[in-house]
Amino acid sequence: MANARLDDNSRYALIAVSSVDGSTPVRLYADPTTHRLLVDNVGGGTSSGYQLPTGVVNGSNRTYVYATAPNAVVVDGTTLQQTEQGGQINWTGTTTIILAVAPNFSTFSVA
Repeated sequence: MANARLDDNSRYALIAVSSVDGSTPVRLYADPTTHRLLVDNVGGGTSSGYQLPTGVVNGSNRTYVYATAPNAVVVDGTTLQQTEQGGQINWTGTTTIILAVAPNFSTFSVA
């Protein structure tokens, strides 16, 4: 079993264990600005999963760029698809989206 280390403020830090053996500790990394955990888009845009876009989620930014073309985008918990956008999202090219309303909490794509 992995034990969490203490940080510089003597508080336990969040850790994870490897999916290979279920016990080897691995470090987690977060964006220093948004504090979101950083995750890789395993397999690029060809496998199921999700990816985080470039662009700050701050209640006023509406433009986001993805590394690969998303199949659907989740914005503050609502899933938007390119074929059923209903005026809520503008797909400019294959990887850039402009939202009608800026998200306050989160946005990511799903494949």
